[in-house]
Amino acid sequence: MAVDDQTSGELDVLVQHVDPATQSHLGAALAEAVQSRPAAVAQVVDGSLVGALPMALLFFAGSHVAPQLITRFGLAALSAGAVVQLAGLASLVTVVVGRWPHVSLWAMALPLALVGAGQSMLFAGLFRSVLATVPTHLAGIGSGVLITLQQSGLALGVATLGTLYLALAPDNIAHAFAGVEYVQMGIVALLAVGAAALPRLTKATSAATPIIDA
Repeated sequence: MAVDDQTSGELDVLVQHVDPATQSHLGAALAEAVQSRPAAVAQVVDGSLVGALPMALLFFAGSHVAPQLITRFGLAALSAGAVVQLAGLASLVTVVVGRWPHVSLWAMALPLALVGAGQSMLFAGLFRSVLATVPTHLAGIGSGVLITLQQSGLALGVATLGTLYLALAPDNIAHAFAGVEYVQMGIVALLAVGAAALPRLTKATSAATPIIDA
């Protein structure tokens, strides 16, 4: 669809109200948006869905397998899941930084699959492992605190990492993505260490006297 004279005039008026340093970039972006076709938008959406499919499938499958693995191997399965997720994030950063801006969905399929498998193992067993150490009469309080911390952490994490990415993206998009993923990898590493420490914490507190008697 071509841009008619009226639309072009409206774009020119809009661009004139923008900082001169960004007028050329904004004008090009607006013109491209006007000329874009619905089929192109649909292609982008479909590509995003296909790109997330390996991660979603492995997360779904891992969530079903995680209880059996945790029953057999104990809390070591949580640390193993964190290590798998770390491997997926590291390989994802390598692919994006090394191939940017020509990154194909196929190149990201294996890293995203590893991330999904590791996340499923880590988070599927986290609630079970933590709440198993809570006395029965405090189960409601324990689950409420755990869910509150999880939701707060997710909201804070999205806001913080999103802000970090937006601050770094103008310089280099690939490196901005890598910086955000490095922070996430650090968090996952802490989860791995924490999961490995849970048996010792459980043993140390198992004989403790309950705060509230049943």
